[in-house]
Amino acid sequence: MTRHFSSIREAGRETAHQLVQRAKAMKDTKFRSQLLDGKTVVLIFEKASTRTRLSFEVAVRQLGGSTIFMTPAESQLGRSEPLADTARVISRYNDG
Repeated sequence: MTRHFSSIREAGRETAHQLVQRAKAMKDTKFRSQLLDGKTVVLIFEKASTRTRLSFEVAVRQLGGSTIFMTPAESQLGRSEPLADTARVISRYNDG
């Protein structure tokens, strides 16, 4: 069964420990996958962040996907179009 959480605290101590151990093992073995093969993920960050952008782009590529990076200036986010409309349009053309 798939579990979702928005904070590591929601996962519980044991699950959080397992997640960290799995992440460490994946990093140590230079884990690669084709889970996102043929998929495109759009990345939009409100503020410039080298580490955040780089970590997301690397993660998607290590899973076999490709990324499109957009800034708020390159979209209608927060301007003439409601956020929900922008999200709906982006989701029609991309996988994530």
